[in-house]
Amino acid sequence: MSLKLAKVPIYILIAITVTLVFTAVPVSAQETDSDKIERERELQAELEKVLKEIASQKKELQEQRSQSASIQEEIAVLDAQIRETQLQLEASRLRINQLSNDIQVKAETISELEDKTLREKESLSRLLQKMREVDDSSMIEVFLANENLSDFFKDSDSLRTLKQRILEDLERIAEYQEAAAEQKAKLEMVKNEQENITYQIEKSKEKIQVSQQQKEQLLSASKEKEQTYEEIVAERQARASEIRSALFSLRDTGDINFGQALDYARIAEEGTGVRPAFLLAIITQESNLGQNVGRCNLPSTPNRTWKEIMKPDRDHAPYLRIMDRLGLDPNTQPLSCPIGNIGWGGAMGPSQFIPSTWEMYQSRVSSVTGVSPSNPWNPRDAFTASSLFLKDLGAAARTYDAEWEAAARYYAGGGWQTRGVNYANSVMNIASRLQSQIDTLESL
Repeated sequence: MSLKLAKVPIYILIAITVTLVFTAVPVSAQETDSDKIERERELQAELEKVLKEIASQKKELQEQRSQSASIQEEIAVLDAQIRETQLQLEASRLRINQLSNDIQVKAETISELEDKTLREKESLSRLLQKMREVDDSSMIEVFLANENLSDFFKDSDSLRTLKQRILEDLERIAEYQEAAAEQKAKLEMVKNEQENITYQIEKSKEKIQVSQQQKEQLLSASKEKEQTYEEIVAERQARASEIRSALFSLRDTGDINFGQALDYARIAEEGTGVRPAFLLAIITQESNLGQNVGRCNLPSTPNRTWKEIMKPDRDHAPYLRIMDRLGLDPNTQPLSCPIGNIGWGGAMGPSQFIPSTWEMYQSRVSSVTGVSPSNPWNPRDAFTASSLFLKDLGAAARTYDAEWEAAARYYAGGGWQTRGVNYANSVMNIASRLQSQIDTLESL
């Protein structure tokens, strides 16, 4: 389809609007338009279904990841509890060591008390034996046994001292026995405390470890589910990519897929500011993204050569110059055919620029792409040319009204307010659908 500019020094021939037809894959000449449309509808329906499945699976994946994160948080809490228990266990070991020392000290104290008690009992036994000997002697015998009175009184004092010592020994024995009993009771308490601490800590540690093992098993199962959802999402994304490649493949222009077409549109955006979805919508409307670049000037159409379909005084010379710069055969390049008896044909490539217009844009195209000479059949160059043209028409403003008017002018030139209405409406509908798919693609 050729192009036209009004009220500027550029004149571009526009052919009648070509109805948008998405074709999934390159089709044979025998395939009818009805077959193409039906195939496109089937693929579009499948794509929408796959995109819904992707969204659903990604939601499930996100929920599963949240569940895994929750389990991981619980495991982290359990880890902290285990560390705390281990510290408690270490503190208890220190306490037990201290208690063990106390037990040893108390045991030694008890042993000493028992030894003292034994010695006191032996001393008491001797004292009692001596007391019995004294008791068996009368006071007169004691008195007569001493040579003088002073010795008698000495023996009497000794007797009293002996009795006092016996009483003291009895008291000490009682004290030692009481102290020993107290120490034994404390020793038993220490041992019980030691056993209780050890038991409680070990049980607590076992319980937490069991909980941790259970959580780790749950986490492992959750991670397996995550992997399953990820695999499903990846598989559906791959299928979506295949469908897009089918829907947006470019026949006769290197068979690029939609991702590549979008890349080219973004390259053009950097140099022009024109929205990629809008640019792709224009090229879709013009040539179905390069699939319909024309059936004239081919060996199969010997009576429809460039000399016959192009406007001679406007496009013949520019066409030959373009072919010479590119080193291409002017007699074999596909060109658009005139539609009926309306206007001229000869538009080139995905953007459907006529030769005279392409010459006006080719240097600007090279400035954006960095490649010279620019080629109207190269998708990258063709997209950039259309983007530059649309920028000149105001599309870089990126508002709905600006893009609508640019589309109408792109098609109808000065008659955009009447003849360009249907074209602009169609382009904006396509742009909306493409933007939705681009947004979905970027979110995957």
